[in-house]
Amino acid sequence: MSKTLRTAAFVIGAVALVASGVGAAAGAGLIGATAGAGAAAGATAGFFGVSAATLTAVGAIAGAASAVLSLAAGTPKGSIGGSATQFKIDKDAGLPIVIGRTYSGGNVVHRQYYGTKNSLESWVTVHSIGPVRSLGPLLINKVAVALAGTAIGGAYTGYMWLDQQLGAVPEARALAGPQGNFPGWSAAHKLSGLAADLWTLKFDEKGKIYPNGVPQRGRVVEGVYVYDPRLDSTYPGGSGACRLGNEQTYVWSECPALHALTWAFGRIQNGVLIAGGGMKIGGIDIAPFVDWANVCDANGWKAGGIVYTNSDNSWDILKMIAQAEAAKSCPSARSCPAPTRPRASRSARSRLRTSPATSTCPAPPRAVFGGTP
Repeated sequence: MSKTLRTAAFVIGAVALVASGVGAAAGAGLIGATAGAGAAAGATAGFFGVSAATLTAVGAIAGAASAVLSLAAGTPKGSIGGSATQFKIDKDAGLPIVIGRTYSGGNVVHRQYYGTKNSLESWVTVHSIGPVRSLGPLLINKVAVALAGTAIGGAYTGYMWLDQQLGAVPEARALAGPQGNFPGWSAAHKLSGLAADLWTLKFDEKGKIYPNGVPQRGRVVEGVYVYDPRLDSTYPGGSGACRLGNEQTYVWSECPALHALTWAFGRIQNGVLIAGGGMKIGGIDIAPFVDWANVCDANGWKAGGIVYTNSDNSWDILKMIAQAEAAKSCPSARSCPAPTRPRASRSARSRLRTSPATSTCPAPPRAVFGGTP
């Protein structure tokens, strides 16, 4: 692989989907060794059917075409759903969706004082629709704290507790405070399908535990799972149990192409579309997504960040995901909507600011995302 392509792989590999203009991705884990991965891939005979020569050719022709393609695609805009890195109360933020691995402050959905002299305060916080792969250690003022069961140890022993869930559908139980139920929250308040936690603080009368008030908190979340056609034995050339539409078979990945494909199909819980495009299986041209995923994997390109289900246009969200990772989306005369075309030498950064509506994706009729007929 040429030096130019290796450099582009490194730069684009560092691009994250961000929710409000701040870097929501954990940089060290996102950028690591992408240039080396790209160079190694270029030295092999191919990757999932994409030859080394093809990968090099993509880089060679994309520079000349990028200006024209950028004009055609435009720059989709999204509304701001609040800062993804801030612990916040925002009723208009919508449901967050964590893509890849990223830091999340969380969105508070319930807050309550209770106990003797209102000495306890509990915060119920949603980080993403679920299920997610993991909720990392609780970070208090960006420092990880120890958790034993639901009790926080160290300097916060006896003053801080955390209950958490990954967002299974359904969840086995509701989140609970250190004393069980409290006003406005009981065993009936399940948050099935949402990765969330319940954080409780005890008032410190001497002012030593929380000298500056409620501390800043957050988690590094490994987000939602995706559909990978290469791991689906019902897809030509695929092998495995992954099935589009059955999220229990999805796999975890940071590959932007797979997140775009899964977004086009939509996120469905209990038969209800809660996020994404909502396209029919027969209306998605999967092959270009597979090609794009191979290029992303060969170069070590990753996506990480948070989008929100609100009034944003699902088609624009898909275009933002594509532009953030060296691809484009555009109308086509073909009848199947959905693939994207990789442009491997593109180094301009496109940032995804917020996220989609829960209705069907308003793509142009008979449209294809990227490519030519």
